[in-house]
Amino acid sequence: MKVKNKEGVSRTDTPRKWLKPGTATVTRNSSDILARRTLPSNTGYDSQPIFQVGIDWLDISFRNAGDLKTVESLISAVERITGDSIDFCSTKAVFNGRMWDGSGNGLKGTRVWFDAGCSDDGHERPVQLKVAMPGSVMAEVQLETLVAWLVPAGAKYDLDCTRIDLCLDDKEKNLDLGKITEAHMRGDFFNVSYSNLENSGKRKQDKGVAVYFGSPSSTKRLVFYDKSIESGGKVEGIRAEARFRKQDAATVLLDSLEALSHDTQDFIQFAVNTILGVVDFRNRSSDDKNRFRCPVLSWYSDFIRIVRASPVRVRTELKTECVQRSIDWIKKSVAQSLALVQNVLDSDFPEWLETTISQGAERLSIKRRELAERTDKNLLLFDTQ
Repeated sequence: MKVKNKEGVSRTDTPRKWLKPGTATVTRNSSDILARRTLPSNTGYDSQPIFQVGIDWLDISFRNAGDLKTVESLISAVERITGDSIDFCSTKAVFNGRMWDGSGNGLKGTRVWFDAGCSDDGHERPVQLKVAMPGSVMAEVQLETLVAWLVPAGAKYDLDCTRIDLCLDDKEKNLDLGKITEAHMRGDFFNVSYSNLENSGKRKQDKGVAVYFGSPSSTKRLVFYDKSIESGGKVEGIRAEARFRKQDAATVLLDSLEALSHDTQDFIQFAVNTILGVVDFRNRSSDDKNRFRCPVLSWYSDFIRIVRASPVRVRTELKTECVQRSIDWIKKSVAQSLALVQNVLDSDFPEWLETTISQGAERLSIKRRELAERTDKNLLLFDTQ
């Protein structure tokens, strides 16, 4: 690591073993994505298709990283695990959805952001470190090594996760992108309300297409695409990739670490169940809103049998909105912006602020008006001096 300027939903109870002990052929390629060959079964498939399962993207944060020395130690651990070399600067401010005090870029694509923990308004914040490991980096990561480091480090430095992608590669292309596209066109799916098609690369005369289920802003999304085309032939097969964000990402990461800590086959089962649980593909031609009365699409049912999955939806308890959370957010994220505007507007600031608040009051939803009525001000924590 190069350092500059140094101053300063639980899973439901489903079968956890994918195969009986001794029946799985588990190998590792350079990316440590787990591979297995299915047992012969009575599903009508004579071949034994190969599947690979892994983590394709990981964004994590250490929300209480101690001090700069600890941050540098954590970055060194990331370099060791990813095989990347990160050029880290602790004092070069950068914007990435929020202002960070420093950042670093790895030669292979790893990125880190550093928050020194000091606040201009006098309120102390803990030192934080955010780490982003895209697919090109995760392809080099040994999952056992990641778990051995991340579990104790996460417990010590308050681990959070804002994005994790789980991938399932169907090496022999049992999945038919044409049928998946047809499900998108006909609206034959449940659990998400949005789907679309996008280009996913080109290989010689072949143009790739990615079929997305779930909106870009949602906490869970499933995409199918031809990995052979998207990777330029480096990875063969049709990929099913589940992308989790925000609170769902934190849940999936913790469950992944728990499964990997127990057994690699445990993780395989968990990952496949979780990926295939994002979307439920059913025939909706009858316009019946009860999904369980709509028949499961045959290609989806067949694939579930091939990989012996028990699809499970990730369910995370949503945080209930409260006035205290709004007060804390304004103090943490808006106070500096208000001070900046005040310095510029000077004597016009009070009138501008009053007008802005009045405009916001006009847009208050009925739900928030009711929240204000039932909130006891005496129970809130706020400073007036």
